Amino acid sequence: MGILGDDYADDCNDEALHIVLDGNALRDIIKEELKGKVASIVEKLGYPPIITTIRVGEDPASERYVNMKCEMAKEVGLDPRHIHLPAGANYDQVAREILSANDNHMVSGILLQVPLPPPITFEQKEELLNMIDPRKDADGVTFQGLGKIACKMPAFGCATPKGIMTLLEYYGQKHGFGIAGKKALVIGRSHILGMPMALMLTAADCTVTIAHSKTRPEDLDQYLKDADIVVGAIGKTEAIDGSKIKDEAIVIDAGSNTKVVNGKKVLTGDIKMTEEDKARWFAYTPQKGGVGPMTIITLISQTVEAAAQKLNSPAYYN
Repeated sequence: MGILGDDYADDCNDEALHIVLDGNALRDIIKEELKGKVASIVEKLGYPPIITTIRVGEDPASERYVNMKCEMAKEVGLDPRHIHLPAGANYDQVAREILSANDNHMVSGILLQVPLPPPITFEQKEELLNMIDPRKDADGVTFQGLGKIACKMPAFGCATPKGIMTLLEYYGQKHGFGIAGKKALVIGRSHILGMPMALMLTAADCTVTIAHSKTRPEDLDQYLKDADIVVGAIGKTEAIDGSKIKDEAIVIDAGSNTKVVNGKKVLTGDIKMTEEDKARWFAYTPQKGGVGPMTIITLISQTVEAAAQKLNSPAYYN
């Protein structure tokens, strides 16, 4: 029996059994919906909600990512503000910017771009992330938000796993499949990707296994053979062998890595997948245009939601 059950498989033709979970296409649909919502919010507030991004240092990847977020914010009608602190900025300098954005009633979303360079330590980075007002936590990175998700309470979810759940929901409705009751394997356990991904899949009634760097290779191989849904969230280039994933699985590659091919850097994910692998699977995210666009549109969407909540409870923000 396949992931969706024999009854569904009998009703499908071969073309329907290889679904590309296209993040670019879904992002564009959500973007158009958000434009209308933002226009309505601006009319009522009298100003476009601000989304503030704080970046430290000169990391090229961070700069590109911040530019992409700012551009998407502009497209839906938000007011993106990019605060760029020099390399060497300390904890107090970053904290001051976060607290200022927390206190600004015109700001609906706050993003702290990571990684943060020295002298900021890992522990200080966690403190800074959790300094963000949870009502403005567009990226879903605070411990309070994660705890609420664990308890199935309303909260802004971590943007990447939340975007993945949106992908599964949209294409599930479009193609007539569900994930409740399925065996899901999440490879990775970071608190901004692997752990919230596992919590969200659990909330969607999946039976979830988490694998990580200490998982024995022979156990991982077995988990890959058994899982109906596999999420690569380990952050290592092609560390997961796609040939070991079973037929008709749903495969989500949340990795964003690079490798050198013929002297040039190319984008890769966490899962090594061949065209033959893709043909065996029920559905998969492409390594370019899959999860990445959903991360950005999710944090934009959560900023819009925060602005809408402000309209409903203005005193809560004053």
